[in-house]
Amino acid sequence: MHPYMQNWGYAVDNPYYGVTDAEGAFTIEDLPPGTYRLKAWHPILGTQEQELTVSPNETISLELSFEPTSEE
Repeated sequence: MHPYMQNWGYAVDNPYYGVTDAEGAFTIEDLPPGTYRLKAWHPILGTQEQELTVSPNETISLELSFEPTSEE
């Protein structure tokens, strides 16, 4: 890797995750019904967590917004 390149990895202990597209949208498919803690991570802006409950055959839409800190 060149000094100007960056690489990030995030390990999860389950098969349910999403990667954002160019617009910041993501989808997590085939999630079984239950209560989950969604964690969204950004290398500079930090982490956001939100608890959500998924019912059978339900589609959930939510919006997360990362705001730069005053130090950025």
